Amino acid sequence: MNILNNVDGSAKWEQGTSVICSVTGPIETRRRTDEPTLAQVELVIRPAIGQATTRETLIKDRIYSVLAATVVRNLYPRMLLQIVIQILEQGEGTGYNVLKLAACLNAVCLALIDSRTPMTGLFTAVAIAIVDDKLILHPTRKQVSQSTSTHAVSYFVENNKATGLLMCESEGEFTENQLFEVLEQAARACEDVALDMRERIEKGVKEGLRIDAGQE
Repeated sequence: MNILNNVDGSAKWEQGTSVICSVTGPIETRRRTDEPTLAQVELVIRPAIGQATTRETLIKDRIYSVLAATVVRNLYPRMLLQIVIQILEQGEGTGYNVLKLAACLNAVCLALIDSRTPMTGLFTAVAIAIVDDKLILHPTRKQVSQSTSTHAVSYFVENNKATGLLMCESEGEFTENQLFEVLEQAARACEDVALDMRERIEKGVKEGLRIDAGQE
């Protein structure tokens, strides 16, 4: 957290891939909007290689859906919140999104917390692949390419418990029972990710206090 200058919040997340997210705002904007009582959210995703494609557009849509359920936008009407995600490592083949989507969501959550953007709570995400009828949490690039299906799942986590499903992006062939198993395993894994986030947040707060004390 707090790894970039000249932004209000930033964070890096490495898990199958590597991404950096920055948050600026809320800032004043003159853009017209159909929702004048809410803050606007501008999301930019920069791929590791080349120009943005429909894959990045899909990631943006899924992140927007999670932000709509978690960011308290009515506190900043006619303001703009800018979120920029830079993907540092491809992480998986061009035909897949599961690793990038999960990493982007976790980086966004930490960057929003770092920027002190009001949210309804913590959200986390994990990637799961099904290979030879076995569920693999945090799969490698090779395991993703060998999978019959991939799943990026995000949960709202409250008091270290996954209390609400925010997103499930699945691709490939899988049974209904496998999907239920994916959601159950993802819920427990999202709770573990939330604990990791809280440790990072506490570490960041302590480091900030040390810096402030040294400047006095």
